[in-house]
Amino acid sequence: MQHINQIFDKVFKRILTLSHVAVINFINALYNKQFPLDSKIIYNQTEYVSDNLKRTLADTIITLLPPFGSAEKFHVEIQIDNDNTIVIRVFQYGLAEALKHKAVRGGRIVLTLPQPKIIFLEHTKNTPDEVTLELNVEGHALPAFEYKVPAIKLLTYSVDELAKRHMVILLPLYLLKLRREIIKQPTKENAGKLRELIEAIMNAIDAASAARDITKEDARVLRQLLITLYDHLYGDIQLFKEEAVNKMMTDRLVLDLDIAERRGERRGERRGKKRLRNEVALEMLKAGESLDKILLFTHISTERLQALQDSLAKSESTFN
Repeated sequence: MQHINQIFDKVFKRILTLSHVAVINFINALYNKQFPLDSKIIYNQTEYVSDNLKRTLADTIITLLPPFGSAEKFHVEIQIDNDNTIVIRVFQYGLAEALKHKAVRGGRIVLTLPQPKIIFLEHTKNTPDEVTLELNVEGHALPAFEYKVPAIKLLTYSVDELAKRHMVILLPLYLLKLRREIIKQPTKENAGKLRELIEAIMNAIDAASAARDITKEDARVLRQLLITLYDHLYGDIQLFKEEAVNKMMTDRLVLDLDIAERRGERRGERRGKKRLRNEVALEMLKAGESLDKILLFTHISTERLQALQDSLAKSESTFN
């Protein structure tokens, strides 16, 4: 479970480094704000997260600075279960950020914490709408300070609702919707439900791209992250391999590759095309596509395909 938690954390932090339009739309929706899309985004203590999730953000604190008006700082964390101790971590991260920007007013040290929010990726009837940390001072009759963190429960929304709320960048994480049901019964019926869910997610991503809520590159990254999460959640289920549940996802990656090839011919982006061809080939291998089909659609060399095949076999052996 810890491994899965790390994957979701990395995916979420990669999501927060999508285009400005995608991230600003998301923050506006999550916090009920109206920042213009040309606002400046400042990542606090950050490292860029690549598509292969090799690097991670130090935290998820983001400052938005509009062209006119005051900057605001937001702190978003995800939680996959009901562990309410996350409020302690949120407070610690927020306090560390506040200490870096402390002010002195009238002889007082003033700390301003970022606006916090927790996203529960899964929930039960006991999952709270708000998590509270109470701070008391030993030996002092001071009123307790309550640090309250509002929470949202991702799976209480439908795919369409998330898209309409401009929170489409969370949709790869929505693959958790059927996780508990599938763990109990990895049946053909559930394979069909998962196919329908994946199709709905991909259609919503396409629609958001068409509506310019996200960029075309954002859409490509979201589809890639969707496949990454599918592999970690359901990729080892033999029945799902036989039912080719993820075939529609690899087909879309092939379409992405075709578009990138035509775009790259005009721009001379050889390195980017090569990287994307390798990514598509790897995902097609994971999906069980034939070697001939992979060679036909990706145009990589036989030697490169063999190297990818060996690398995949080694990683699966290590993981198992």
